[in-house]
Order: sequence, then C-alpha cells, then structure tokens
Amino acid sequence: MNTSLLPSSASLLAFATLWLIVLNLLVRFSRLPTGLRNNALLAVAAVLLLLVPVGGLPVWRWLFSLYPNPCLPMLGVLVAQHGPRFLGLRLFAETDWNATWRFGAVVGTVVFLHPVLLGGVDFYYWGWNVNLAAWLIAAVAITFLALGNHFGLLLAGSLVVFLMGGLESKNGWDYVIDPIFWIASLVSVTRRDLFPAMVKAVRRGPSAQPHADGSLR
Repeated sequence: MNTSLLPSSASLLAFATLWLIVLNLLVRFSRLPTGLRNNALLAVAAVLLLLVPVGGLPVWRWLFSLYPNPCLPMLGVLVAQHGPRFLGLRLFAETDWNATWRFGAVVGTVVFLHPVLLGGVDFYYWGWNVNLAAWLIAAVAITFLALGNHFGLLLAGSLVVFLMGGLESKNGWDYVIDPIFWIASLVSVTRRDLFPAMVKAVRRGPSAQPHADGSLR
C-alpha cells in the first residue's frame, strides 16, 4: 500500500474542522428547523462548498494553506456546538464553555504574543520539549477533570495524540491552541465576561460614598 497517496493527518484534521465551521455557518444563516433530512442536507452542502474548485484547487485546500495546523480542542469545540442539533446531546455545560474560552484566550495570548508579553522568554519554544509540554498539558487537563469540567477531556485527548505523534507538528502547543481558536476565545471572553463587566461598572457609576451615619449614598 502506497502511504504517500494517503492524506496527511493535518489535512484530515483541517478538513474536518473547516467542514464543521462551514456547517456552523450554514446552520446559523439558513435557519432550517432541526430534523434528520435538514441536518443531512446541511452536512452535505457544507462538504460540497469545501469541494468547489477555485483556481484549480478545491476551496478547502486554499483555506488549509491559511489554516494548516488546527488544534484538537477546536475540533472538539465545534463538535460540542453541534451536539444538541445533530446528536441530540448537550455535550458542554456553561461552566465547560467558560473554561474552554478562558483557556484559549489565556494560552493563545501567551503562545502567540510572548515576544511582547514575556520579553526574552520564548514560551512557544517550550512546546518542542516533549516532557515539559506533556507535563504542563497534563497538569491543566487533570485540574479541569478534578473540577468536573469536560474541557479537561479535550486536553487529555490532545495530550494522548501529542505523545503518539499523531500530527506532523512536534510542538505540544500546536495540539492545544491555534490562531482561530485563540481569536474565537478572545471574542467569546470579551462578550461573556469583559463586556458585561464594563456595562455593569458603567451602570453602577461612581463609587458610593458613605453618609455621616454610615449609610451609602
């Protein structure tokens, strides 16, 4: 069997991730009611859109050139988003989503902006150290699992794939964070946490000052 003819693990992961992203967009904008027929129609339509040839290559190949290393948690997040409609299961609770987006925002910021934030400390370089990266990922995964958070399962799965060398990359961070996951996390954290906190602070106004009798204004 000529394994050179087989698609790489990175391209398979990228296609699956891009397919779920396109499927998510179709679900949002088509607003078709839930049902086996409609779900199948949307799933097939997402595949066909990715296979549309542009300049001699299918659309997904062009997107793959821009997004060559999707991380495994991103795939898991997309599956969890589609769980209620396509699987009839709510895979993530609100606390799981909060942990997911906060992890992506914090880790992505450190990994991608470390030259600005950490100066001479190259955090991404640590990912090439298999033992160090594995222990760090394992520690975070175990912490989430101990708290009963399902995001820990995505990290644990990513760790197993990393240790097995399942993807072409040998850097541990490529298995748990990517630019799209990072940006999506920043947007979500801003929408879920920062923006409501800012609105609450504005509505509260100046800090309350106590009267002479001890009551607040």
